[in-house]
Amino acid sequence: MKQTLRITPADPAGNKTLLIEGDVPPERYASLAAELLARPDCDAEQAGYILPSGRLHMSGGEFCGNACRAYGLLLAQRQGLSAGDLMIEISGASAPVRVSVDPETGTAFADMPLPEALGVYLLPQPYGMRPIVEFEGIWHIIMASGAFSEESFPEIRDAVYSRVRPEALGVMYLAKGHRSMVPMVYVDGPGTVYRESSCGSGTAAVAAWMADCTGEDISLTMAQPGGTLTAEATLGADGRLARIRIGGLVTLGETFDLEAEI
Repeated sequence: MKQTLRITPADPAGNKTLLIEGDVPPERYASLAAELLARPDCDAEQAGYILPSGRLHMSGGEFCGNACRAYGLLLAQRQGLSAGDLMIEISGASAPVRVSVDPETGTAFADMPLPEALGVYLLPQPYGMRPIVEFEGIWHIIMASGAFSEESFPEIRDAVYSRVRPEALGVMYLAKGHRSMVPMVYVDGPGTVYRESSCGSGTAAVAAWMADCTGEDISLTMAQPGGTLTAEATLGADGRLARIRIGGLVTLGETFDLEAEI
């Protein structure tokens, strides 16, 4: 059955996202997103569905901080809001996410859910023990070796998924000095792999890892292939992570209609 979808393209730090509105059954979320993302005229690397309830559901059921920021800014613009906070419900997060938006400057900052666990993960040689930050909805392995190798990603992913099946897995390849990185992300639902232009939860994971290692609050600006993201990790009085925030510019394109087979 043909249906007209309303699609708003968003560009949060290069992590191009389609925000889709329409009566799409859940069993079509992953396959329809894959079809749309394959279209050159859509020009995006991920997709999320805006449900009638207002909740944002990513195509693979994962959590995405960049999509959350983009959706928050879209809501603020549509509702004619000035700078302020919105609470966004999104897949992969059991509680609403606070997004601080400023439509005038085009910036949005999201309070990220705290990690469920931080530790190390034993990968096969030659990778060995690597830091892992486990968020609800996505896990991130941090490769702080200073060298990006796209060929290593399938080996790392397969090693993890042979034991557990998180909704999504990111591998963050940090450059020397930890001021830039290349994010690779696998989403298990649709089975997609992306060398992402930027990764919000991955940037949050790096900040959380650095704060945990140093025992100090961390504020960093991480350059990524499509742009830069700011991340802040704050420790509480007990020395544990109390807050993580990511943010930066978001560009929203014009909403357009597209007919698709549902």
